[in-house]
Amino acid sequence: MSLVELLVACLVLGLIMAALGKLMVSAYDSEEAVQDQNRMQQLAQQAADAVADHLRGSTGLLAGTATDVRAGFLGDDLARYYLQDGALKCDSTRSGQVRVGEVICTDVSALTFTYLRRKPSGAILEVAPSAGVAHALQITVTVASDKERATQTSVVQFRNML
Repeated sequence: MSLVELLVACLVLGLIMAALGKLMVSAYDSEEAVQDQNRMQQLAQQAADAVADHLRGSTGLLAGTATDVRAGFLGDDLARYYLQDGALKCDSTRSGQVRVGEVICTDVSALTFTYLRRKPSGAILEVAPSAGVAHALQITVTVASDKERATQTSVVQFRNML
């Protein structure tokens, strides 16, 4: 074996190793991106579910806008969900105990409430003209980090209004 053949073999081996290294880094970055996306999706799902689970037992909505909802419960309990400083928050009164600014989820970039009511002809839902006549609520939560973003939508029908 000559010195030239040895250098060529080392060069080819070096190119193969560089390509494999780049492939490994790319695979690692892709896995990290998928994990971040899954984490964002899970946070958005948990936030939407937390609001839906609590509001499902309400006696009705007292007031609401596209970004703020207030609901009443049996026993004069109240709840308000809103977005403030990048966090989904809840103010509530339960059994006379008041909680203000309880953080449900952080990293929330958007929160939207859509009020729905049943059509007179049946169980099909349509957009309600106001929160006061709503039979259901569509909750859309968007959670975002520096690189990833996830949006989750959940519809809750109020148990006490079925």
